[in-house]
Amino acid sequence: MQSNDIRQHLLNQMNWRYGTKGFDPEKKVAEEDLNAILDAMRLAPSSFGLQPWRFILVESASIRQQMAEAVPANKAKFENASHLIILARLNNLSQDYVDHYFNLVKQVRLQDHAAVKPFYDMVSNKGKTTPKDAINMWTAK
Repeated sequence: MQSNDIRQHLLNQMNWRYGTKGFDPEKKVAEEDLNAILDAMRLAPSSFGLQPWRFILVESASIRQQMAEAVPANKAKFENASHLIILARLNNLSQDYVDHYFNLVKQVRLQDHAAVKPFYDMVSNKGKTTPKDAINMWTAK
């Protein structure tokens, strides 16, 4: 496929949306495909690069059953889906979280604190000065 063909194919696929009404319990997402999905989720961009979320792959049948019981309207989806991935988000932007993130940035990019200080200060200030309800709205997006 040519580059333009690939681009057009991708756009066509992204423009098509479908709300799954049910799952066939006999069909399973291949491990390779699941790993690609998890990688895409992990690599999804976020504001400031902070990725204020976590993805939890629920593999325990008993936990899936408990979740299914808690959401009766979608019980069959919880029970029949090949895999269950929970998206959890942070509800605050603590200084510990910001510090941990910037320590990782410095480690991965082999940079000292002076190199990241302007960005660190901006993000730290945002966490300290932004009202909690605004942080909640931001992490929900």
